[in-house]
Amino acid sequence: MIIDVVDLDFETLRFNRRYDPTRYRRGTNIYNKGLVEVETVNKIDEKNYSIEASVEGNYDTYTTRLEICGNMINKSTCTCEDYHKGNLCKHIIATSMEVIEPHYASTIQGRRKIEERKKEEERKRLEEIKARQEEERKRREYERKYYSGLKTLELYKRNSKEETINSLDLSELYESTSELRNRKVGNLATSIKLEFFLEIEDSQTLKLSFKIGQTRMYVLSNICDFYEAYQNESELYYGKQLRFVPKRENFTEDSQIIFDYIIKYAEMVDYNNKHNSYANANSLNKAIYLSGNDIDDFFNINKNKEILLNSYYGNTRYEFTNQKLDISCVFTKEKVQIPHYNYWYYYDNEDLIHTIDFCQKQINGGDNHPDLYWYLGLAYADIGRIDDSVNTFEKAISLYPELPGFYTNLAAICVFNQYKVEIALDYADKAIALDPLNSFYLYNKVRCLCALKRLE
Repeated sequence: MIIDVVDLDFETLRFNRRYDPTRYRRGTNIYNKGLVEVETVNKIDEKNYSIEASVEGNYDTYTTRLEICGNMINKSTCTCEDYHKGNLCKHIIATSMEVIEPHYASTIQGRRKIEERKKEEERKRLEEIKARQEEERKRREYERKYYSGLKTLELYKRNSKEETINSLDLSELYESTSELRNRKVGNLATSIKLEFFLEIEDSQTLKLSFKIGQTRMYVLSNICDFYEAYQNESELYYGKQLRFVPKRENFTEDSQIIFDYIIKYAEMVDYNNKHNSYANANSLNKAIYLSGNDIDDFFNINKNKEILLNSYYGNTRYEFTNQKLDISCVFTKEKVQIPHYNYWYYYDNEDLIHTIDFCQKQINGGDNHPDLYWYLGLAYADIGRIDDSVNTFEKAISLYPELPGFYTNLAAICVFNQYKVEIALDYADKAIALDPLNSFYLYNKVRCLCALKRLE
């Protein structure tokens, strides 16, 4: 019986064989970009399903097939070259993610369901916004009437000719009730700080997220709500301590630059949503994804400032400046071979042999760029040359002991391949010591402890 993928109710799916972290990362990127489309779902019985999907690749569109029993993928195939080498490829992993939480329906009825669900979600979102605005209006109206009444009584007292010992001290009453109210709901905050966090999303995209607060910082969880509150001059709440109206003057001088950037970007997205039928209405959430000119604009507002960038190697500080660099060169008639750093291109397209040859050639020629060791070590691990992979990362650590990414990669490869597991925990601890806030490094340490059966 043919059913729609949106009617499936899988919370998790398990593979009957292992997949490596690199292919999982690539599969996740394919799924997040919406490059998988489930074409048919055949329900054989209550537990068994046969699924076929198409996955858009770099050079071709591949066909994947899954046979599922319960929540176990018993059989999976793909038309790509990596699968025919005996690997669980990134296309199969991306397909399994699409089955759990699909971007697209596989039948006309399913597409209608998705459209209806989106409309219902948008309706609820608008109702919530209207309800918050109405609640804010009622609160302001109440305050206006309440304090207007107090001021009227105070004026009456001032104009009264007779004052007795039992007269009501309205100024004290006004002060006490105001203090009680402020203690109950909190004053509107000013001098608010905005901080941003930058991390590499892929080779062409940067992910920009924000925190907001005064002494305690909160994640700016919804940029769309922040922008709507700015337009309506309504209040926002974060936790029990932070209550504010998102106006420029309510932020510190350094934070006003970030505030302007968020509002400018939100205005651009809002304009696109109103004038472009293909625009993504939910493109504003807790992060901004920068590419092309967006990256240039962001760096321009942060000239001569230190920026913390979360890259593959860990958290690193960079400074962007217009100062002239002290660089000189001499032109000669001699032909010079300029290296082309396309190892990442080879690796991203799973051309592992070219990746190894290129990186090894550059290193033997005296080039010790950390990326060369990074991709060389990963390529060795992907083709099963674990000794060479471990030796490559150990060499990288000796050259760049301050980069935590090499330590955590080495720990992950040792644990995944059950190779020198006893030293993996030491490398995981060193990565955490260099970057204690990185959740992936902490997860890697948990994997090491599980592999060593130290479950306590």
